[in-house]
Amino acid sequence: MLNFFRRCAAVCALAFVESAIASSFSAPFPFEPIDASFRPPSVNLLGAVTLAGEAPDGADIHGLSGLAWDAERSRLYAVSDFGYLVWLLPRFAGGRLAAVEFGGQYPLRDRQGNPLVGRQRDAEGLSLVASRTGKSRDASLLLSFEQFPRAVRYSPTGTYLGQERLPPVLANTAHYEDPNHGFEALTWDPREGYLFGTETALRGFPKNTLALVSSRGRVWHFSPSLVDSALVGIERTSNGEILLLERRYVSPWEPLVISLRVLNLGSEPVEVRELVQLSSANGWPVDNFEGITRHHGDYYFLISDDNANPLQKTILLYFVIKPKHAIRSPE
Repeated sequence: MLNFFRRCAAVCALAFVESAIASSFSAPFPFEPIDASFRPPSVNLLGAVTLAGEAPDGADIHGLSGLAWDAERSRLYAVSDFGYLVWLLPRFAGGRLAAVEFGGQYPLRDRQGNPLVGRQRDAEGLSLVASRTGKSRDASLLLSFEQFPRAVRYSPTGTYLGQERLPPVLANTAHYEDPNHGFEALTWDPREGYLFGTETALRGFPKNTLALVSSRGRVWHFSPSLVDSALVGIERTSNGEILLLERRYVSPWEPLVISLRVLNLGSEPVEVRELVQLSSANGWPVDNFEGITRHHGDYYFLISDDNANPLQKTILLYFVIKPKHAIRSPE
């Protein structure tokens, strides 16, 4: 009985702390399946919030498709496929994500300083670029753009800094099956350089496969987690493998499935193992998750793109991979 009261006191204390740091820009979201038996054994879910569709200054906040964590500034960057960067400030209580504060919004600009417009602004992937001088003010972001495939460096306030050269297979638009199923995700690997992921198979690549392409031209082919699954996000893990974020959406009448898998870059043939599969058929309140970034260790943020659709939500989810499921190879 004493343990029961202690647990109740702990829950009440956590609720009090969460309410104390609550943000009008976010609201707690109960990210759980209908049946507890569907909770994944490989990860611990550590809180979720929904973000408001409007910033405190009145600006629209929609279409967040990529994430990057800036540990030095304790700032989470998000990129919108409507052409702007958002600064998010996560707040924690008891090790769980409790709220998110709005830190600012900045339009992405071209080399002439004009805001991107139309299909040119369709940013999808995001990666923090380490400072080459060692000075924090020199840190920048690399963004991937889908409909006009390119990788561009920006300042955290949206200023154009330069373009990254893509491997030939990604630079040629004729290699894409569809302009809106192209260059979707990127991350950095110290051995391979930048890693780029396309949403679906490229022309000339094996059918019904997904692929990663390095900036040095190396390619890894692998089967999707499910037929019709698309690769929408990638991130390097703490020990050097690649976390794959896949989404299977066929129609409103079929389950939406979000999968997380781990790819070993050094394996031959390619080794991919499943970590998590969250399906709406099992009561998971999944949405259009498209962005992922590592916070620290094997703790991660995951975000959904609401497509500026009032029937969808921008959900920011926080989770950790359990130690026995963590990556095996050393850094």
